[in-house]
Amino acid sequence: MGKKTKFVLEMIAVAIIIWILTVIVFTDQVSFRQAGDAEEVVTMPEGDLTDGTYTGQADGHNGPLEVQVVVENGEITAVDVLDHVETEGISDPALAEVPAAIVENNSTDVDTVSGATVSSEAIITAVNNALSGSAGDTTSETTEGEETAALVDGTYTGEAEGHNGPLTVEVTVTDGVIANVAVTDHVETEGISDPAIEEIPAAIVENNSTEVDLVSGASVTSGAIIEAVNNALSSEATQATSTEEVAEEDGETVVVEAPSSLPAIVGYVFADGTYTGEAEGRHGPIEVEVTIEEGTIANVEVLNHVESEDIGVPAIEATTAAIVEQNSTDVEVVSGASLTSQGVMNATKNALGILVVTNDEPHLVFEDGTYTGEAEGFGGPIRVEVIVAEGKISEVTILEHGETQGISDPAIEEIPAAIINQNKVNVSAVSGASYTSLGIVNAVSNALNLPELTQEDLGSATVTTQVATTEEAVEESEEVSEEEAAEESESEEVSEEVVWQDGTYTAETEGHNGPLEVEVTIEEGAITAVEVLNHEETEGISDPAIEEVPAAIVEANSTEVDIVSGASVSSQAIIDAVNLALEEAAGGSSETTFEDGTHTGSAEGHNGPLELEVVVEDGAIVEINILDHSETKGLSDPAFEEVVAAIIESNSVEVDTVSGATYTSNAIIDAVKNALNIEE
Repeated sequence: MGKKTKFVLEMIAVAIIIWILTVIVFTDQVSFRQAGDAEEVVTMPEGDLTDGTYTGQADGHNGPLEVQVVVENGEITAVDVLDHVETEGISDPALAEVPAAIVENNSTDVDTVSGATVSSEAIITAVNNALSGSAGDTTSETTEGEETAALVDGTYTGEAEGHNGPLTVEVTVTDGVIANVAVTDHVETEGISDPAIEEIPAAIVENNSTEVDLVSGASVTSGAIIEAVNNALSSEATQATSTEEVAEEDGETVVVEAPSSLPAIVGYVFADGTYTGEAEGRHGPIEVEVTIEEGTIANVEVLNHVESEDIGVPAIEATTAAIVEQNSTDVEVVSGASLTSQGVMNATKNALGILVVTNDEPHLVFEDGTYTGEAEGFGGPIRVEVIVAEGKISEVTILEHGETQGISDPAIEEIPAAIINQNKVNVSAVSGASYTSLGIVNAVSNALNLPELTQEDLGSATVTTQVATTEEAVEESEEVSEEEAAEESESEEVSEEVVWQDGTYTAETEGHNGPLEVEVTIEEGAITAVEVLNHEETEGISDPAIEEVPAAIVEANSTEVDIVSGASVSSQAIIDAVNLALEEAAGGSSETTFEDGTHTGSAEGHNGPLELEVVVEDGAIVEINILDHSETKGLSDPAFEEVVAAIIESNSVEVDTVSGATYTSNAIIDAVKNALNIEE
C-alpha cells in the first residue's frame, strides 16, 4: 500500500470518528433539552394490575380525552375512548387502533398511528393515568370523586404515591365540611408540580369534595393529592352515622334522607308541585324539571343540556331514573360520566333547594342544637346564632354586625322573627334595608348549611309578620328622614359616572345554545330600546327572558335587573350583550371618575379576607394600599405588585389577573370594587 493511499484511509477514519462523536453529543443535547422541557410523564405501573374499571384523562390535540380501562384477571381486556374533541377523520385511525393494540399487548408500550401522533399519545397517557393507581389497589374503581359524606370534625392525614414518591396531606374537617387541605410532605418536581399543589387543595375545599379537575401538566401530582385526601377521609373515624327519620307535622309527611353536605338537616318535607333547577355538567349547564307528587319525587326531566350524545345522554337517563327510584338526590354516578351524573344531581338539588326555602309549610326538619353562621351584610360581616329545638328554628340571635344604626334596625328586628315564625330562611326583605336583610338570611343559611340566597330570591316586600296594626304604627314605619334616605341612597349608589352617547349600538355574546345579538338605542343619554336581533335559544323556554329582560333594562335604564327564572342563562346573555353595547356607547364620553377621598374595601382572598385602601384625587385612582391579608408569601407577590399597578394605570378594575395568583388577583379587584361601590 502506497503512502498516499494510507494517508487517505487515515483521513477517512478520522472523519468517521469525528462524525460519530458529533452525533453522540448532539443526541445528548437534544435528549437533555427534551427532558428539561417535558411535563410529568406517566408510565404504566409495574406489577400485577387489580381487576376493576378505571377512568383516566389526558390532553389530546384539540382538548381533553377520556378513556375507560377494564382489567380482568390482572390483564387489560378493554380500552374505550369515552369522550374526546379530536378532529373527525384524522383521529379515527388512532381511536380505533391504539386501544386495540394496548389490549393485544397488555401494555401501553405500543406504536403511535402515523398522521395522528398527538391523539395516539393522548390515548396512551390517559390509559396510563387510569392505571396509575391500579397496581396493588384493593378497589374496583378509582377513588377520585369519592364522596366526603358525613364527616366528623378533626384533623386527618393521608398518603398516596406521587410522580416522584410519597405525598402526604393533612385534612381539617370543621362543622362537618372540609375546611383545609395542606400538602405537608412531597418529593414532586419543583415548578411543574407547583400549580397542582396550590390549586387542587383549594378546589377540594371550595367544592367540599375530591371531585375536582386535574391540573394540566401535573396530572399525576393532582391525582396523588386527590387520592391522599380520599385516604385521609376514608377511615371509619371520619364517617358520621347518617340519620334517616320520618317526621310527622300536622299528619303524615314524607321525609327524604338529607344529603351529607347538609349535616344540620335531618330531612326534607317536599310539597307537591313542579320545580326547575340548573347546575353545571361536563360541557355546560344542565336544566331539570322535578315533579313532586304525594311528597315524593315522581319525575325528573332534563329540559336543556349540551352533554355528548354517546356518553352524556345515557348518564342523564340513568341518573334521573335512579333519583326517582330512590327518592333521593344522592345516587351512584354513572361510570365514565361522573361530571354529567353529578350535574343532574346538583340541578335536582337546586330545584328542590328552591322548594325547600320557599315552601309555606314547615318544610325542614333540623337536628336539634346551637349553630353559628356568618355572611356579608351592607357594612361588613353579620354573625348569628341559631337554636333548633324539636326540629324547628326556635331562636335567631345576631351576635355581631357593622350595619348602619337606624337604617338597619328594622331588618335586625324583623328578619330573625320572620325566620322563626315561618321556619325557613327565604323570607321577604325589609324595604330600605335589603342588604342587611340578605346578610342575616345568608348568615342563618350558613349556620344551617343551606345554600346562600340572592336579592332576587328575597324580593323587596316588607316582612308580612311585622305589619303594623294601627294607623299610627303604619305612619311611623313609613316615616324616614330626608337625611337618612339620602345616606342610604348615596351609600348604595355606584360612584362611577358614565355618559352614554346617543346612537344605536349592537353587541353579541354567548347564550345557552349559541350566539345572541342585541341592538341598544340611546336617546338623550338614556336607554330607550333594547331588541334581541338574533339568537339560537330554545323556543318556549327562552321566550320570557327575550321578552321581559329587554323591557326591564329600558324601564330601569340599567342592566341591574332580575333574571327570569327557568331561563337564567338566556337572561344573563341578554344582560351581558347589552353591557357590551353600553361600553361602546360610553366610548366617546369622558373618562370614568370616582368620588375624591380615601375609601376602604375588603374581599375574600385565597387564604382569608384581604383589606385595602383606595385613594382618589381629581376623580382618578392615584394610590392603592394593602392594609391586611393572609395570602401565601411569594405566590401572591406578583398579584400585589402587578394588579395594583394596572388598576392605577388604567383607572379601572377591568384589568387582567396574574397567572398563578388568580385568587389573590380577583380579591384585590373585588376589594377595590367594594371600596368604590362598583357593582358587579
